[in-house]
Amino acid sequence: MDSGKDITANFSLRMHSLTIKVNGAGFVTPSVGDHSYTYGTVVDISATSDSGYKFDGWTGEVVDAKLASTTVTIDSDKTIIANFSRITHMLTIEVNGAGSVNPSVGNHTYTDGTVLNISATPDTGHQFDGWTGEVADASLASTTVIIDSDKTIIANFSKAQPTTLLLGAIIAGGIAAISGVVWLVARRRRARA
Repeated sequence: MDSGKDITANFSLRMHSLTIKVNGAGFVTPSVGDHSYTYGTVVDISATSDSGYKFDGWTGEVVDAKLASTTVTIDSDKTIIANFSRITHMLTIEVNGAGSVNPSVGNHTYTDGTVLNISATPDTGHQFDGWTGEVADASLASTTVIIDSDKTIIANFSKAQPTTLLLGAIIAGGIAAISGVVWLVARRRRARA
């Protein structure tokens, strides 16, 4: 010390990086990428899903990983990920009566917005009477259903009307009678020859 001196110690808050990523279809605030903040900063973050997707939660050190809008405290370098997935719905298909359907009877999972082709085929001696539920045309055996919520659809079948059975019997009997006449004529021609 050769004279009076003033000295100053300088300190600053440490800087840390916050890396934000997205898994799925959606966007975040702050935007995807690397951001620098001073130690102790509380950063508000939010996630918004694209149409047809839902927010599934955050991966990383956030206050509440289940909330789309939450905070992260910057006390070290951190990486957080906003997770999104496609919205899905359950389609339950049932049969009332005797027949089959495509897709098959049961519970099926489809993504939101799917336009699904469905068809119904009656068993022998039965007829298709229509669909119960939200389909494009309930009277058509082959139609479509839009998967925009959980839905139940039913293919309805009943025994064929007696006139239909009678007509079938008449046609079958007529064919048999014609076959018999043809056979008889052919036999007589052979007998004459």
